[in-house]
Amino acid sequence: MRRSDVLRPSTLLMTPPCRTSEMAKPRVDLRLPSKLHAELERHASILGVTNAKEVEDALSRYFDPEANLVLEERLLCRMNAFDRR
Repeated sequence: MRRSDVLRPSTLLMTPPCRTSEMAKPRVDLRLPSKLHAELERHASILGVTNAKEVEDALSRYFDPEANLVLEERLLCRMNAFDRR
């Protein structure tokens, strides 16, 4: 490519697309005990997902346990909370 081509609009359209939002996620590095790492590897392979996806899903379930309950269970939890008042 010549220097004069660099600023032409037609060559600018040929630049590779930006990274997707999946690639732009913040990175978290952690160390796990060998036994826990083996369990993570085993569980992720059974589900057919990456270790990172499995950890992300586990953290999501941990921080928002109600998101995993089915509608009836959520309704029962709310009704129980009303009974306790």
